[in-house]
Amino acid sequence: MFKRLKKVDMHTDNFDLKIYQELTLLALCEKKGTVTSSYFNFALAGAVLAELILLQKLRVQSGRKQLVEVVDSKQTGDLMLDSFLDEIGQSKRQRNLKSWVPHFSRRKDLRQQAVESLIQKGIVAREEQTVLWLFKRNIYPEVNGLPEQQLRQRMREAIKFSSGDVEPDTAILIALTYNSRMLNNVLGRQTVKRYRKRIEQISNGERVAAATKEVIAACEAAMFVAVIMPAMTTTVVSS
Repeated sequence: MFKRLKKVDMHTDNFDLKIYQELTLLALCEKKGTVTSSYFNFALAGAVLAELILLQKLRVQSGRKQLVEVVDSKQTGDLMLDSFLDEIGQSKRQRNLKSWVPHFSRRKDLRQQAVESLIQKGIVAREEQTVLWLFKRNIYPEVNGLPEQQLRQRMREAIKFSSGDVEPDTAILIALTYNSRMLNNVLGRQTVKRYRKRIEQISNGERVAAATKEVIAACEAAMFVAVIMPAMTTTVVSS
């Protein structure tokens, strides 16, 4: 059973999506309106931090600790980006991305805030679903498929048809979806298998400008700590 809670402007054509919004759109199942990745929150936190670095709001210091510092505290006008920027700026101690990614991934409203931004742009809608005639939950089915179609096409072109450098936002998106195990759902298992070498080059920062490579490397390290290490630990314990 579904109950429409919010009307959506179907004529929206000025999407101007941030990296975290693109990631959220890819993570949502078009029909079910639910997130399909177990590691989405980690990737989402990484996407916001990567965007702030690309906008030159944050900088990763050189050196062994690679601490994150605010270099421009002026608000961006985006609620998600600004909330991250404010918290990092107000923190009493500096941290690196390996620490900030899991920290922000635990935010209770992180996923909801990202989805709400897509509702505001008229790309997904909020609906109420009754499960087993007892429990109610909100789901977010896609109502305007054009942005996701364009996004998937952009990623396919970067992987299949381009042999040169990749645009920073596209490279970061590919790296985050690959490292959070979302890419099979986004582009298909066969595509990922066929173009794995190219995908790994992009995810390792080999096909991007130097500044973007630093962002990808830092996010990849943070994702490794947040996603891969717990999985390895679980495997060792269970065996």
